Amino acid sequence: MTFWSSLINLFNRQPGETGAVLGVPAANKTAPDVNQIGRNVNSQPAKSPVSSADVNPPPIPVLTAAETPMQPVPGLYTPGQAATDPLITSPVLRALGWTDPVGYAPAMDAACARYGITGRQRMACFLAQVGHESLKGFYTKEVWGPTKAQAGYEGRIDLGNTQPGDGSRFRGRGLIQVTGRANYTKAAKALGKTLDELPAWLEGREGAVTSAAWWWEQAGCNALADKATSRIAFDSLTRRINGGLNGGEERWKLYQAALKALG
Repeated sequence: MTFWSSLINLFNRQPGETGAVLGVPAANKTAPDVNQIGRNVNSQPAKSPVSSADVNPPPIPVLTAAETPMQPVPGLYTPGQAATDPLITSPVLRALGWTDPVGYAPAMDAACARYGITGRQRMACFLAQVGHESLKGFYTKEVWGPTKAQAGYEGRIDLGNTQPGDGSRFRGRGLIQVTGRANYTKAAKALGKTLDELPAWLEGREGAVTSAAWWWEQAGCNALADKATSRIAFDSLTRRINGGLNGGEERWKLYQAALKALG
């Protein structure tokens, strides 16, 4: 993004705005459907110091050399390429009620560009779906009881939980929760992390968003999102992510709000 657009975003930050404590239990938090989860993400643009000529603002996230801005048609990007000016900004996330919009915005914009979640329609669908799944960025780690269902993670061969303690160790993490040793192993390989590094990384802003965008792309959600302009088509996207239509009405309302916020 340009220096001036970054500075404007910085001024839009509300006084005292910080990220919420992650993984705080909520009475109505429902354990995720482990049969429908197993996804997640890569790295966001690196940070480089601002030059002395820029009148001392705090360091602003910028693109790395490996993420050269693409030159093509405005608003149309392809996987692996990033835009210079993010479309998902802190004001957009703030309008949608996200936790820590300033913290999430750079990671969200970078991950979407990297995995082809580009253009207003795809972005709105992504924001709606991951917003519902994570309570708008509040949950990046499954709240652990363990409940009866969570206790059942232990020894689940379909999740690859073959070692004692795998159930808790590989509990759901990220905006679209990666769950189980097998899914963690797949995500770690795809996202350039070790199996030991991955859990903590998935709980942070970068990892939570990147893993969700990575899963979204490899699960074919971009193609479904392109068609999801009607409620019926949008429900098909929800089924791909959730396995059913849990929270379907809220997801649809979040989608409509995201379209408006993205302009």
